[in-house]
Amino acid sequence: MTEGIKIATIGGGSSYTPELIEGFLRRYDSLPVRELWLVDVPEGQAKLEIVAGLAKRMVKRAGVPMRIITTLDRRAALKGADFVTTQLRVGQLQARIKDERIPLSHGILGQETNGAGGLFNGLRTIPVIMDICRDMQELCPDAWLINFTNPVGMVMEGIHRYTGFRKIIGLCNVPIGMHKAIASLLNRKEDGVSVKFGGLNHMVFATQVIVDGQDVTKKVLRIWGDQSVKNIKGVVWNPDFIQELGVLPCSYHRYYYMTREYLEEELDQYSRHEVRAEFVKGVEDKLFKLYQDETLCEKPKLLEERGGAFYSDAACSLIDSIHNDRGDIQVVNTVNNGAIDNFGPDEIVEVSCKITKDGPVPIRIGSLPRAVDGLVSQIKSFEIAGSAAAVTGDRKKALLALMINPLVMSQKTAQIVLDELLEAHKDYLPLFFPKIRKMNVQEARNRRLWQLFRETVERGELACEGIEENAFYEKLFSPGEGVIPVVYGEENGNGFACGCRDEIQGKNFLTLVLVKERERGKGLGRKLTEALEKEFCSECEEKEAPAVMEISFFNPVTFSWKIPGKEANHPNMPGVDMGSETMAFLEAVGYETFAVQNAYYLSLNDYVPDETMNRKKEELSQAGISFEIYRPGWHTGMQELLKGLGNRSWEREILAEPDTDAGGRPIIVPVQGKRVLGFAGPVEVEKSGRGYFAGIGIAPSSRGKGVAKVLFAELCGCLKEKGARFMTLFTGENNPARNIYEAAGFRAVKSFADMRKTPES
Repeated sequence: MTEGIKIATIGGGSSYTPELIEGFLRRYDSLPVRELWLVDVPEGQAKLEIVAGLAKRMVKRAGVPMRIITTLDRRAALKGADFVTTQLRVGQLQARIKDERIPLSHGILGQETNGAGGLFNGLRTIPVIMDICRDMQELCPDAWLINFTNPVGMVMEGIHRYTGFRKIIGLCNVPIGMHKAIASLLNRKEDGVSVKFGGLNHMVFATQVIVDGQDVTKKVLRIWGDQSVKNIKGVVWNPDFIQELGVLPCSYHRYYYMTREYLEEELDQYSRHEVRAEFVKGVEDKLFKLYQDETLCEKPKLLEERGGAFYSDAACSLIDSIHNDRGDIQVVNTVNNGAIDNFGPDEIVEVSCKITKDGPVPIRIGSLPRAVDGLVSQIKSFEIAGSAAAVTGDRKKALLALMINPLVMSQKTAQIVLDELLEAHKDYLPLFFPKIRKMNVQEARNRRLWQLFRETVERGELACEGIEENAFYEKLFSPGEGVIPVVYGEENGNGFACGCRDEIQGKNFLTLVLVKERERGKGLGRKLTEALEKEFCSECEEKEAPAVMEISFFNPVTFSWKIPGKEANHPNMPGVDMGSETMAFLEAVGYETFAVQNAYYLSLNDYVPDETMNRKKEELSQAGISFEIYRPGWHTGMQELLKGLGNRSWEREILAEPDTDAGGRPIIVPVQGKRVLGFAGPVEVEKSGRGYFAGIGIAPSSRGKGVAKVLFAELCGCLKEKGARFMTLFTGENNPARNIYEAAGFRAVKSFADMRKTPES
């Protein structure tokens, strides 16, 4: 890292920031922070300026060349940063008050990181931290993110599972407080006491205490059980319980081991409007009054009452250790990597780690006691389910998370609390309440639908060719007679779902689902798709028609796809690119593959029918079968043939085609006498040089005789004669017609899935 460190602090208007400043100033010789950017949102701007004023006075008093820069532009702050810290609260303290009071109003514990309150804190926070991580990958890819935004465990789990971002470390002040308390109990200085920690955030245990090379864990457990441990409130543990447990619990374990007592206490606080969040708000109000005092040049003592003492100092210590590759031991939240046997190797744990320039290296703990295994496993499941709900906006996943948590003791209560908290926080839960609505062409233009389509194509995520803007909107919003277009979009243009109903075919089609890259993984695509499906379901219910959504060749809204390795394209995608991210998404939202279409390509530049084909044509000629251009007034049996083949699309196109003398496109037919035995066409050469034909069909009585293969060879020859340079087509994987195409020299170049879903009405 370069001399002169840039640090960006997201949530810079936090009351904790003066402690962060103090920590950086105290370490300036080894951690020369030259620029500290304090970032906040418009709602926090007033507090940001107050905190920045105090920060500048502290820096001036220290006499170091550290610049304090305030901004509401997060991206500007992140550009080129060496470290980023996050200490934000989405919805500010008012949101925390709701997190605590609403659960308590229904008789269950409400707390910042535990139970229903902890879940909703995570639901609001994880998408915001995900956005920060995406910005960092672009603007400061080498920077470490030090997160002490609660709920740390769930936030870390969400980032690790749903982003590719790995340079993130979670911090908590609880192990620091426990370490101090243990040293105090033993009448020792902190640096003379080594404590090994393992567990989860706010579910961590001191597993071993070493003094002068001796294991004194049992002694500490005995003393701890007889003492009042001070963190936020005094806690007295039963000595027998502590000694049998075999590890030292943290203060947050009181919510699980003393649920009834603490629920009674918090219900009493609730009745007096003195829940923890309300108390903290009172402390904050006092702090910010102090911070405005222009004679104040240091962190005030009152900050320690805020409940998060040592958070910021821990962050400074961690940054210092990474920057200087100290290799010291600190307790952080990181990937388990086999440190604790009770958790999977890829799950997030809070554990003692060696801190290096490459990040934390977990120290092997082994297994936590069987007595705590059930509880920690349940809380880890809660974190995983909560993070899944946060990134998808899925109410069912949120309900699952609540039901998993041991502090939510009733299915009925869980549903009530879920509904009330969702409503209370809807302004901060855009994934649960996305502003999705049906849009007309001008509204879609205003939200840059075509630009999103083009970006998706350019990244190679859609197999189709690009298309000019006006033509794109024409396809989507004016697809033709009897076709009703439907487009749903997110209000800010973050995503769209496009489809149509073909009244002639009686089918509903899903055409496109597009979501901005940075908004993916948050459930927006699912919600857009569901909005589209809901509309089609309603229409089908009114018409008493089956509500089926389809992605297939029969969609009248078509986009051409680029043939890999060829200077050619096909005019429409016959489904979803096999193995693509789009296919995986559609499978995840309930679509199933009902057919596979193989796309074929043939260059006509050097096309010549092989000798086998010529001999077969001669054999058929001797049997009275010839190949001619169809003349409606001369040949007979076309209408009966098409009806028998059962393809309404062919029937419409072939029967509507004028005679070639009247300017119609040629249709090649095998005939016996005057009677038509099949067809291939209509034939035309497109501007791209592609030879086009609508279809090929053979009467059942003429199949198996080689008629189809010769007919297709005649078709290829006719197109080459007319100037076509290549042909593309597709057919079902199990369609015997592919033998005809392969016999003519076609080769498969791509596979597409035709997919279908019957949405719930």
